[in-house]
Amino acid sequence: VALNQQLVGQCAGLEQALQNPPHGIEAHMAHCAQTLLPTMLSIREAVDGLELLVDDADWPLPSYQEMLFVR
Repeated sequence: VALNQQLVGQCAGLEQALQNPPHGIEAHMAHCAQTLLPTMLSIREAVDGLELLVDDADWPLPSYQEMLFVR
């Protein structure tokens, strides 16, 4: 439940951060580095944790490992 709540909360935060980007190249890049990237890393952390809890047969997307080692 905690990972799901983290995922939902961080996705909402990312949506909000994407709606109000600052103007100017430097401000926009700082916003990406200071707000968007940490939020996206938190989303990835939650998804990685959820991926471990769901059986491979029930996970509709390729896992990170499968994407890395596809031949």
